[in-house]
Amino acid sequence: MSKKLADSIAGVLVEQSHTQHSEAVLSYGLQIMINSILKISVITFAGWALHLLPEMYVMILSFGILRMITGGVHAHTFVRCLSISSISFILLSLLVSPTLPYFFTHTSAILFAFIMIGLLTTWVYVPGSWGNRKFSARRIQQSKILSLSILLIVCTAVGSYLPSTSYPNLLWAAILGMTWQYILVTPPGYAFYRVIERTVATGRG
Repeated sequence: MSKKLADSIAGVLVEQSHTQHSEAVLSYGLQIMINSILKISVITFAGWALHLLPEMYVMILSFGILRMITGGVHAHTFVRCLSISSISFILLSLLVSPTLPYFFTHTSAILFAFIMIGLLTTWVYVPGSWGNRKFSARRIQQSKILSLSILLIVCTAVGSYLPSTSYPNLLWAAILGMTWQYILVTPPGYAFYRVIERTVATGRG
């Protein structure tokens, strides 16, 4: 549906404007924009309905920033991507509140595990591959440095602000979001994601 809409808009833009871009290029850009708007709308509605909007936004932000840097597995269609993203973020957001007391009482152990997951995943698997895409040595180095930088920033923020902040749930949501992304950049994460994608595809008939 988004492709047809993007194709239509791109055709109108090419006919009625003096753009130097081809219809195919405009359509591709419009598809990305339309799909992003749809994702944000669906997730926003789900977060609002479940009263989890702040947690979901923080989780998606931390996940998304790390994902742009580290790469990882993707769904083969937009509908599958939307379905898997929505389900995973809803489930993770629902876990924030009931697991928050555990986070408080085992903060040191959780941060240690989080740091080890981030370090090992970054060292071995970042940036995650997709299809036949190849990364230059410089890109690989940049991805690893940025991934470790974000890991350090988040851990420092948790250690500094957790005792005093009025919103510990948001810090916990950020850790859960980043952990989910670190998982998705590993081979077991790829395999697990493919199982979910096949399940979603089968469910849709």
